[in-house]
Amino acid sequence: MKKNYWWLMVVIALAAGLMISNLLVQAQENESKAKWEYKLITVNRTSNVAETLNKHASDGWELVDWEATSFILRREIK
Repeated sequence: MKKNYWWLMVVIALAAGLMISNLLVQAQENESKAKWEYKLITVNRTSNVAETLNKHASDGWELVDWEATSFILRREIK
């Protein structure tokens, strides 16, 4: 009788693991299907960089990369 419970627990654990791995794969597939639009902004030395970036962030843009006075932003196309 105890042997049957052992196998039942193994089967349940394997089934749970398969369901969890399937959910993770589906989440990764949905994430990779996202479409993005990009924007390059350039600021001069006298402008307030934080204020400029915060303004764009409030419009849904996120900072992806920067170099000196150029910033690359992106937001998801819905």
